[in-house]
Amino acid sequence: MVAAVLVVVGSSLQAAQFTWTAGLVLFVSVGAVIGLSWFAVRLPSLKADPTEVKVVDPWGSPQRMLRSDLAFIFRGQMLLAVRGGSFWDKSYVFVSPDGTVRMWPWAFQFTDNGVAEFAQRLQVPVRGDFTVQVKDRVDPAAT
Repeated sequence: MVAAVLVVVGSSLQAAQFTWTAGLVLFVSVGAVIGLSWFAVRLPSLKADPTEVKVVDPWGSPQRMLRSDLAFIFRGQMLLAVRGGSFWDKSYVFVSPDGTVRMWPWAFQFTDNGVAEFAQRLQVPVRGDFTVQVKDRVDPAAT
């Protein structure tokens, strides 16, 4: 795509008309398009440090919780509100020891193996099979 833009712009300008300012404008424009494209296609990620666990999502609202509050990750369905109503969507539900839901990234954004590896690094179990509908609490004894 960038090459096509350069060919079109380069072929429309003759060598005498192509000044350093035009080159600079072209360079900055192409850089901005590449930078914005990279930002637009970034996928969400799960991150953890010694104190907190977070979902970094360039298009969604940030979700975070204390690492010490994470008891397990539950595969369930969360009720999501949208303009036309609401629906139950598969989510990875990050749950505290008392069963309170703290974070719930959408399941389609992550692979099951990736979440399992993340949970293993955090030394917490992964439970559920995306069949249970969850509102604000998960039974801590749920499997």
